[in-house]
Amino acid sequence: MKKLLSVHLIVFGAGVIFVAVAADFLGLGGHPKMGTRQILLAIAGFAVLLIGKYKLDWRRMVADSSPPVSWRQLLIMAAWFGLLTGFLEFLVRELFVKIIFNLNPHLFWMITLANLILFTIIGLILLPVRRWPKVVSLRITTFIFILLGCLAPLLNFPQIDIWARVLLAVGLAVQLSRLVAAHSNGFHTFVRRTLPWMLILAVGGSSVGIYESSTLSENRTLAKLPPAMPSAPNVLLLVLDTVRAQNLSLYGYHRPTTPRLEQFAKTGILFERALSTSPWTLPAHATMFTGRFTHELFPEGQTPLDATVPLRDEYPTLAEILSEHGYATAGFVANLGYCAAAYGLSRGFARYEDYMPSLELLLGSSALAVKLVRQYRELTEKQNVIDHRKRAEDVNNSFLHWLSRREGRPFFAFLNYYDAHDPYLPPYPFELKFGSKKPEDAQIAHGRKYKSHEIQELQDVYDSCIAYIDHEIGSLLDKLQEQGVLECTVVIITSDHGEQFGEHGLMYHGNSLYSQLLHVPLLISFSKNLPAGKRIRQPVSLRDLPNTVVDLVGIDDITRFPGSSLARHWVDARASANGEVETHFAEVFVGGETPNWFQESWPVYKGSMQSLVREGYHYIRYGDGNEELFDFENDPKEEHDRADSEGDRAMLKLMRAALETALALSQEN
Repeated sequence: MKKLLSVHLIVFGAGVIFVAVAADFLGLGGHPKMGTRQILLAIAGFAVLLIGKYKLDWRRMVADSSPPVSWRQLLIMAAWFGLLTGFLEFLVRELFVKIIFNLNPHLFWMITLANLILFTIIGLILLPVRRWPKVVSLRITTFIFILLGCLAPLLNFPQIDIWARVLLAVGLAVQLSRLVAAHSNGFHTFVRRTLPWMLILAVGGSSVGIYESSTLSENRTLAKLPPAMPSAPNVLLLVLDTVRAQNLSLYGYHRPTTPRLEQFAKTGILFERALSTSPWTLPAHATMFTGRFTHELFPEGQTPLDATVPLRDEYPTLAEILSEHGYATAGFVANLGYCAAAYGLSRGFARYEDYMPSLELLLGSSALAVKLVRQYRELTEKQNVIDHRKRAEDVNNSFLHWLSRREGRPFFAFLNYYDAHDPYLPPYPFELKFGSKKPEDAQIAHGRKYKSHEIQELQDVYDSCIAYIDHEIGSLLDKLQEQGVLECTVVIITSDHGEQFGEHGLMYHGNSLYSQLLHVPLLISFSKNLPAGKRIRQPVSLRDLPNTVVDLVGIDDITRFPGSSLARHWVDARASANGEVETHFAEVFVGGETPNWFQESWPVYKGSMQSLVREGYHYIRYGDGNEELFDFENDPKEEHDRADSEGDRAMLKLMRAALETALALSQEN
């Protein structure tokens, strides 16, 4: 009778667990993502399973005959499991997480060291509990370490529900800890013998990582450079990631977000309607470096928005051309995602600082450490964001440190500021420079329907972030002025793309081609050669920046880049005399397939998009063939679509033909 009852309990428990997880794993209805009821139901199912398995004998269920562990064994196991977890997590990211920016050059030793530190801390926490041997027995200790060791690599699969990952880790920990307890002597011997080799592997990886981040490779590159042209000016390119012109007081915004840029604009040329060629970081930066459009920069059939595709390497970059003419080149980037060297933006730079070793980056490399910190912040109701980004101040300091060691050569330096990208976290004292309340979550959530006051709170901190960047750029320019560097330097200040805050029902960027994403600031100053305080009203494209730079520094061969120098807008002799109409092209290149994180409400969900600005109009073509047409002169926020207007049919037809011509020309080039 007792045996039959046990069988019934096992079957019943399995059924309860199936009902609990069916919605999440099999799509059979119910609340997805395992709500509270499902979790409680699953726990109840496991309890019933255990009761049935052990035939109602509670002593067998909780029995633990494994030996206690000494303090020495505890710390050795903590180090061993920490190193093993780091190795496993690295392999999982290398083999399964196909995102380039997860593979920074320091990832192996950082992720290993981070998990070693984390597990050692856990071991130290368990030390005082050794007073109760039954609590810190070999089986319980290994259960804890194995549970965390299994959970760490599983946390790199966000597409799997968190509770599914936890349950899998618990199951593995139960079975493996039982196996360890049954072979305790052999396990301790194996750990002692393999730990030194694991430490050698970890230390060796650390040494290689530190060596690669040193200045040795830079010095070798500089030694091979040809002599520079006499009196060649420096070039300083400052890119304000995710900053739209619409929110800059430099462009008439009602808040004083950019007083320092307004002051600096008096020394150079301000382009009132500069346009990016792409609404997201990687292709926008790549176009500024190569003069090439997005569809030219990626292999055919690939999906760059999935963060898995580097740039094609057959097109020369601005850094490569300037290096050929004797320039010392360096990049200092805060966007550790799409500006990482792995994507190809570092080509031509003798020094390129993206993933530079730091304590914040070290701790942030471990998925388990990040998860624990986030859980703590949720419980304490603190901002649930792990922010280990480089601040504008950090970027500036790295550049100035590099500049202080440079001798005898002109430089080309590229600085990327990431502070205005979400999550919007302006530092003190800019936290509440605008607005009076911080948003509950400073990171934009895809698919969420934001209320007007929530959008305003996000825009308040966004504006505060811009004010912080403006302050830091002002400080940088002051220091360069004091050092006598500024007067012989071409300074270009721009952005890669903008941001949306509810316009057209959209948030974020990369998902449309509206003006909020394409209209970016552009300011060029060179006191020796450019007019001061000039404002240019005509639309221009960031595609022309490479040719503009080589033109300003006096390099004769400007045929290496497509496009033309922006000098045509301030040198009368270069103004177009043949009546040619300028056409400015932009696109979102989806490529192989639509990424699974795209929202159906996004225009880009329908496929690759293209747009043209020409003759006072902005034309947008969707992936499904639908079209929009806006009055670029009189409708800057693009609130009135004129594609169905009877009076604009001729312009719509002209735009279609102009788009096909632009695409054909890019293919020829």
